[in-house]
Amino acid sequence: MIAAGSLRLFFAVSLAASLCPRAWASPWALDPSATRIEFSVRNLSVARVDGTFRVARYPTIAFRSTRIERADGGGHWRVTGDLTLLGRTRPVPLDVDSSTSEGTRSSAHATTTIDRRDFGMTYAGFAVGKQVVITIDAVGMHTAADASLE
Repeated sequence: MIAAGSLRLFFAVSLAASLCPRAWASPWALDPSATRIEFSVRNLSVARVDGTFRVARYPTIAFRSTRIERADGGGHWRVTGDLTLLGRTRPVPLDVDSSTSEGTRSSAHATTTIDRRDFGMTYAGFAVGKQVVITIDAVGMHTAADASLE
């Protein structure tokens, strides 16, 4: 289960990046039923363990963009920003691609890799890999200019 309210800002910028520049400043709201965040990490340096974020214990995951740039001539974007996870904030780049837009809805696929230790996740020592791959599949809805993302 993902607490959609706490993740809206995280996805709104990623979705806007997949659109034309005039949409970057437009408000977007996350469609929680069509959005999924997954992670993958190595276990004992052999197998990959996959999972989803269930944020009941730590309900706030936030991403605030600081830069949006086209990564190639197509639909690939790089969104750089500050990720707050478990109360720690670190700069993180999101690679956004596979974006589509139809009317007031837009979808995007984004990935990033973080070092879990940067966010205070030090449990399990060497049994769990340091690098965590995060995959985001999000659908956003364009909202009225005066509507809140919360």
